[in-house]
Amino acid sequence: MSEGMRAPFFQVNVLTGLRGAKVIEDPRACASLIQKAVRPLLVIGARAIEHFIGDKLHLQYCLALAKKARIPICATAHVKKKTLEFGTIPDSIYDIIEIIHHLTFRDWKGEKKREIMTW
Repeated sequence: MSEGMRAPFFQVNVLTGLRGAKVIEDPRACASLIQKAVRPLLVIGARAIEHFIGDKLHLQYCLALAKKARIPICATAHVKKKTLEFGTIPDSIYDIIEIIHHLTFRDWKGEKKREIMTW
């Protein structure tokens, strides 16, 4: 596991306690899991431009993942400029509050009514 990354722990239930999750660092492995989704959408927020995985910016990892899996990218306003610096144009740009608001509605068809997100 890369320096600065910790395995997240999730409370499973009272009887079994905490269970560690595996961090997937290979974009191809992660892409194969995401491709099972009917309407995937990768939302990239401000944390992606502040956080490093090893010597690589988290945003670079996200962009490689989106490219490999052909996943549409929804970037927050903070991330748009940085994605353009890496030569990627986000499919949509929203404020994080708007993204959260839209994702709470099951009938939301996604950006430009293309039904690009999944639950």
